[in-house]
Amino acid sequence: MADRPILFSAPMVNAILREIRTPGAGKTQTRRLLKIKGKPGFFQFGVSDTRGYDWTFRRKDHVWEDFRHDDLMKLLPVQSGDKLFVREHWKACSQMDGIAPRNMSKGEPVFYLADSMVRELGCMMIKPGKHRQAMHMPRWASRITLDVTEVRVQRLQDIDGPDSANEGCQLNHWITGVYPEFDRGVEADNKTLVRKFSELWDSINGTPRKPGGADISWASNPWVMAITFTPYFCNIDQMAKAA
Repeated sequence: MADRPILFSAPMVNAILREIRTPGAGKTQTRRLLKIKGKPGFFQFGVSDTRGYDWTFRRKDHVWEDFRHDDLMKLLPVQSGDKLFVREHWKACSQMDGIAPRNMSKGEPVFYLADSMVRELGCMMIKPGKHRQAMHMPRWASRITLDVTEVRVQRLQDIDGPDSANEGCQLNHWITGVYPEFDRGVEADNKTLVRKFSELWDSINGTPRKPGGADISWASNPWVMAITFTPYFCNIDQMAKAA
């Protein structure tokens, strides 16, 4: 078990907060591109046809390598039992604008952009400062901790309706004329949820981050880690003390 950071956009942070407030109504899963520790640049991942093995992939030197399922799971960067502290877009006090996050004290107030919440920690928030990227949020400033309960390896398009809902997607039954299949029952709802997730995925991953970068869009159907978690509204260190 390990403590690790994880990045989320504002809509996904709000979906997690919705789950914390009303269990069963928000986000309890996230899908991230499959990575294997110690195997950078691997490709052509899939099910192995070698007897006694479950998974196979080609290393960046084009050599094939096979793994049993349990051995592969041990090499994933996220494991069941891990604690993930959520990093999100944020601001500190404007007086801190010239100070790097690593040099801030743990008692500094924090403004969370997702829902405009202010954590004052006994200090008065004078004025929110400059926008700071989620990747620069220090551990002490995180307000949400995820307890990982399951990690699966699957193709992106293998997601179903219930898992799409667990990713934070919702049905807007009150919007008429947008999804006319609403009157067709559970099967149509599941298709709509999957479609919403595919749109969500492409809004984040549909365009390569670099020119000529890898295509990880919904249509490319990449291999992913499906991470299931229980969210808690507390800093990861507070959670450790409570345990």
